[in-house]
Amino acid sequence: MWKKSARSRRSRGFHATRGFSATAKNKNSDCRRWTLVEGPCRGPGPARQGDKNHDQRGFSVIELAVVTAIFLIVAAIAIPTTMTALQTYRTSSSARSIASQLALAKMTAASNFTQAELNCNLAGNSCQLEVCTTKGVSSCTTFTNQGGAVLLSPGVSFGYGSITTPAGTQTTIQNTAQIVFNSRGIPVIAGAATSNDALYVTDQAGDTYAVTVYASGRVAVWRYGGGVWSLQ
Repeated sequence: MWKKSARSRRSRGFHATRGFSATAKNKNSDCRRWTLVEGPCRGPGPARQGDKNHDQRGFSVIELAVVTAIFLIVAAIAIPTTMTALQTYRTSSSARSIASQLALAKMTAASNFTQAELNCNLAGNSCQLEVCTTKGVSSCTTFTNQGGAVLLSPGVSFGYGSITTPAGTQTTIQNTAQIVFNSRGIPVIAGAATSNDALYVTDQAGDTYAVTVYASGRVAVWRYGGGVWSLQ
């Protein structure tokens, strides 16, 4: 009797062990299948220390220092280049503003059948369009301002530095403070046509532009580089 009971208990234990093994096997199979589809599978039990910090993200001090150093190096290279390009743009813009004012003076003189001039203050770095209101025998005696003065960009001034070669058709390099157009749009000096009018602008880096007026009244912009003037 006792032997039979012991055998029955062993039999039940065996079946229970088989059942537990089958259940564990099914769980392991499910875990593997879930891992392949959705992500890591964690069974019951106390969480590991690494699991708590698994989803935490951030940058270390070393990583931040490296990124900051790279940024400073790029800035040190880019800022001087950008500043030089900006100053060149300002100088070029000033020269083109003068050219626009000269073209406007030419058209104003021709359309009003009178004289007009661009009067530049070389020391004050500004130019003013003026129209003749009182005519003399051979030239205008009174000019009146038309519109506001045009100022050169910051860091730009009238001048040509150490350059000795004139631009365009000018014979000797110099700034022409007053450029006058007659009623036909021709540049004149004391009533006679001229091709010697020019204005030069330069910046602190030595970048120099010239605006010249041909005898026909054509206005041209030049840039100095490599020892020669190039038409812009």
